[in-house]
Amino acid sequence: MIVTSCPHCGMEAQVPEGISPYLCGFCRRSFDVGRPHAVIVRPVRYTSGYSMYWTIRLAAVALLALLSGAGWVYHRMTGKHIAALEHLDDDGPDTWDGTTALTCDGNDQINVSGVTATFPTGAALSAGGNCQVTCTGCTLKAPFAVQTNGNAKVVIVGGALEGEVAIAATGNATVDVRGDAKVSGTISRSGNAKVTGVALPAPSSTPGTHVASAPPAAPAKPGKKK
Repeated sequence: MIVTSCPHCGMEAQVPEGISPYLCGFCRRSFDVGRPHAVIVRPVRYTSGYSMYWTIRLAAVALLALLSGAGWVYHRMTGKHIAALEHLDDDGPDTWDGTTALTCDGNDQINVSGVTATFPTGAALSAGGNCQVTCTGCTLKAPFAVQTNGNAKVVIVGGALEGEVAIAATGNATVDVRGDAKVSGTISRSGNAKVTGVALPAPSSTPGTHVASAPPAAPAKPGKKK
């Protein structure tokens, strides 16, 4: 063991015999142990355990960011989520709590349940583009409870829709009401829009409460005469 001092910082250095150049453990600069006057011979790359820890962490963060970006691009192009990356999407309406109106467009696919949303103006749920929304057990109260346009598809399973206009569907939009959902208010359709699963009032009838209806039973076949 050779005891010397670093020519750069002056700190003591205990160098095993035969080791030269030596990297100072304090200032991380190398010097030639064998010469009477230490000189820098070349820069030495050194990675401590601490540095390796941060290198691995930064690499993991970069990989996560890359995967998140790839998932976002895939979702925007196809309207679908990558199953392994769904938990990374923490800003989507899938976590809708009803404090603000739910609005979707593009190719979004949204599933929410058990939400109660009440608004004095506008629509509680508004869907456009190619958006697909499934709302299970939700209570939506607003002048327009559900408003759809474009090629949007909305499925209401149970719960309740209450508004001056409970369902407003335009363009090629479809609204499918299932289960025992209660629909209070008028139902408005235009263009090729479709509203299914709820008894539609006649044009002259006043707004009322509608309950999701089951498909009508097939007529009985006439029996043979004896």
